[in-house]
Amino acid sequence: MTNRFDKAALLAALQPKITTLDIDGFGEVGIMQLSVTEVEGLRSALKQDDRTDQFGLSMVMLSVVDSDRQRVFTDDDLSALKSASNAVMDVLVGKTLEVNGFKKVTDTKN
Repeated sequence: MTNRFDKAALLAALQPKITTLDIDGFGEVGIMQLSVTEVEGLRSALKQDDRTDQFGLSMVMLSVVDSDRQRVFTDDDLSALKSASNAVMDVLVGKTLEVNGFKKVTDTKN
């Protein structure tokens, strides 16, 4: 009996997934993993515009999706996101970075 490597199954498993985050006072939002191409494009655009300090917020704008996997935020929302509660945005940015592989989950067990 020979196990065949299923490349199609592997590629399907590598597709971006969505994680949900509960935002106090709102409810759940979806945070979609970005593709390699999307992350490379984001890095390039931010570097070109000398806006690398906005990486986290830019990741949020690209990653937060509705139930139809459609992005919720546009570039026009950057100002509103900057004026949002730092505490809440810290949670949202942190989870977005975690979902996209830029932040490791810390083990809370002692």
